[in-house]
Order: sequence, then C-alpha cells, then structure tokens
Amino acid sequence: MVAERVLGAREANHSELRWYLNGRLPDPVMAGDFLQDVFFRARRAGQMFCELDNPRAWLFRVARNALADTDRGILEACDLGGMSQVAYAEAHGLSLPAAKARLRRARERLRATLASRCNVETDSSGRICCHKMQG
Repeated sequence: MVAERVLGAREANHSELRWYLNGRLPDPVMAGDFLQDVFFRARRAGQMFCELDNPRAWLFRVARNALADTDRGILEACDLGGMSQVAYAEAHGLSLPAAKARLRRARERLRATLASRCNVETDSSGRICCHKMQG
C-alpha cells in the first residue's frame, strides 16, 4: 500500500516538484538528487504518508526543508566543525563518494547563493575576489 501511494504521489507531483527544485538549485542534476530524496523520504515515512490528507503539501514541505537542512548539516560538520568526510560518511550511513559529492554540491549551492544574494564575485580559480554593495 505504501509503495502504491508514494508512486501515485510521484506521478501526480513529479513535474511540479522538479520545476520547484530547478528554480532553487543551480544545476538540474542537483535538482534530480533532491527530487529523489523527497520521494525516498515519502517511502520511509511509511503508513504516515498513506494517511496524509494532502501529500502534495507534505512533499513540498519536505523539499523546502531538504534544501535548507542537507546543506547546513554537512557544511557545519565538515567545513566549520572540522569533521572529516570519512567520519561524516560513517555517521550518516553514506559511502565516502556520496559524502564527498554531497559536500561538493552543498558548497556549490552556498557559492551560488552568496553570488546571487550578496553580489560576490569570484576570479577564474573560483576564489572570492570582490563584492558589490546592493542598493
């Protein structure tokens, strides 16, 4: 029953969720990763997902939370907290290549967000070289 309900929700909401994620992420591959994660979480929710009155709203809430939480967690742990990628992978049940890819994508999204919201510019090697004040 759970698999059928998730599959139905996927068929009904896939295009709209992809459009939503594509609009918030700099790369369609990242959007695809997040989209898969949203439906994986629906499957993991099990019977609770089956009992929802509005699965669409739940899926979008999960997508919004995933955009914020996934990046924050790995950036705080590895870049700010000094946790190794190996330790992060082990603690979160990921393979090392998956953890490295997740950290790389989180850094890319942070860089894109800073560039667009703070007008940060980078040089040809990707280092921050300047910013423009808004206003």
